[in-house]
Amino acid sequence: ASAPLQHNQQQLIVVSCYTRFDNLAHGPRGTQAKRSLYTFKLDTKDGQMVLMSVTKDEVMNPAFSRFHPRKNLLYTCTESVHENGEIVTWKVCPTTGRLHKV
Repeated sequence: ASAPLQHNQQQLIVVSCYTRFDNLAHGPRGTQAKRSLYTFKLDTKDGQMVLMSVTKDEVMNPAFSRFHPRKNLLYTCTESVHENGEIVTWKVCPTTGRLHKV
């Protein structure tokens, strides 16, 4: 998961999920995810998290994510032992939580 992006009394939290276990150096437990990035809204008053958006863009194993400190951008770094990794930039909509590849 990455650091939250604040917007009024809510924060956005993006959870990144492994989508290809066969490309990892370690063997995670559970099942691989169908989608790679899930955006939740966190209400800072009561701590409730609500799913806002799920990216449909395919990104293999986004392992590390960070928000830009001043812009509505998210950077994700992919993880693989068989392919070169990528740093993918996403534009973040602070209202809907939708992510769009830049």
